[in-house]
Amino acid sequence: MTTQEFKKKIKKKPDFNLYYNYTISTVPIILGFYAFEKTNDIANNFDDLTHKLIYVFPISFIVVGLFCLYLVTIKDNVQSIKSDLPIGDKISIIKDYLTKLNATNIKINRGEISCYYDTFLRSHMELIAYVDSEKIIYKIRLMELGVTELGVTDFGLSYRHSKRFKKYLCHIV
Repeated sequence: MTTQEFKKKIKKKPDFNLYYNYTISTVPIILGFYAFEKTNDIANNFDDLTHKLIYVFPISFIVVGLFCLYLVTIKDNVQSIKSDLPIGDKISIIKDYLTKLNATNIKINRGEISCYYDTFLRSHMELIAYVDSEKIIYKIRLMELGVTELGVTDFGLSYRHSKRFKKYLCHIV
């Protein structure tokens, strides 16, 4: 299975969450530019240091909005790691990682692995992986209230867990 086939297999149909995520992302940017405009109007009344510090508020709004847009664009990322180990060894390495996380409902079917686990703050995560002779393809996403692929509202949690899983695999594989 190629990475593109794996993406198609695990992709959820687009729904309201996509529009919600883009709205959440663009609102701070718009508010930041509005505050920047208002700040320009009143900034001339202050001394030099305050004149510079007064721009921190609008710029921080713009940065938060851009970070949210970044999170929306990476929510569909699927990670891939090349490995020459036998398939059975790769599956056992992933199972060891999942047992450390106290994963539940682990399903292994012809190289496809799926499971659920809870994080420290009780967020529910889903790991979906495909193992073949050349590589390991995986995706970790947040599962809250039966809704998947939240994007912005998971505050990068799935991204951080994907990085942690990749780091674990790179040290062992």
